[in-house]
Amino acid sequence: MRTAKLSLGTTLILSILVHAAGHAAIIDGFETAFNDRFANDESFIAAEFDLSGVAINSQNVLAGRWVTMISANVFLSSEHFAPTTGSVTFFQTNDSEGPSLTRGFSNTAQQIGETDLWIGTLDTPLTEDYNFFEFSTTALSNQGQFNNWAFNSANAYFLGKISNEPGAASPATLNMAVGRNQIDGFQSSFSAAGNTGTAIEATYNDSSSANWVEFETVLQRGDSGAPLFVESEGNLVLAGIAWYVLGLDETDDSVPGDATGFTYLGNYTSEINAFLDEHSLPAIPEPAHFTVLLAVCAALLTIRHRRSR
Repeated sequence: MRTAKLSLGTTLILSILVHAAGHAAIIDGFETAFNDRFANDESFIAAEFDLSGVAINSQNVLAGRWVTMISANVFLSSEHFAPTTGSVTFFQTNDSEGPSLTRGFSNTAQQIGETDLWIGTLDTPLTEDYNFFEFSTTALSNQGQFNNWAFNSANAYFLGKISNEPGAASPATLNMAVGRNQIDGFQSSFSAAGNTGTAIEATYNDSSSANWVEFETVLQRGDSGAPLFVESEGNLVLAGIAWYVLGLDETDDSVPGDATGFTYLGNYTSEINAFLDEHSLPAIPEPAHFTVLLAVCAALLTIRHRRSR
């Protein structure tokens, strides 16, 4: 596993890796009821959204890796921390004891160009009652276009781990928190973790800043591959995949001014769509739909039998 550390002037850039001892995603004012998805509390900040298409694979807490579905069987993650082994469990609701599906990974997967984007497939599609996400498709090539982008300074939802400490969450699949921040930075070409691509960033502000939002968040090691969502017309749109942190020091302590960087999906629409066109499969009908379909088929057969007498 790479622990890439690159210099950009005096700024330290670290891919959000997990093997170095680390903390959780830092969420200002974290409360279990508001920020822990699987606390299943009505006050959860993302309770109005369907997160059933986001999961962490079942490796241990330190190594659990993120999966965000963009079709019933195709997912996005981080190339430098890609989920390729084990299995992944999706929860239909925020109740960890409710319905769930477990899937493995197929060998149909690839890095997108030289970026930190990893696109892969499950060995079996999810059923129709699990969500997958639309993703941003607006290409951004310069700062001016970013300044005019609909989601510049938008209130975004960050997903990160509650803790990266051994034994802190069991199983790893339940180690999921949600915080907020605003997208305020753009890099047309950026390099970190051995990869190069377009990035959007969100600065971690303290509560005295005019740019601070409630549950202000910065991600940490172990969160590579986590999704960045923006809200559009009441739905979550996938804008980026977690890639690096600017300013994270050797002790993993983030301070105001640090920023989380995400590979920006809108600049890779054609590559993502080409993969979807070739490998995407339809969702498996819910069991209840099978029952209805069988009943309809049986009725049709009965009618045809009667007519043939």
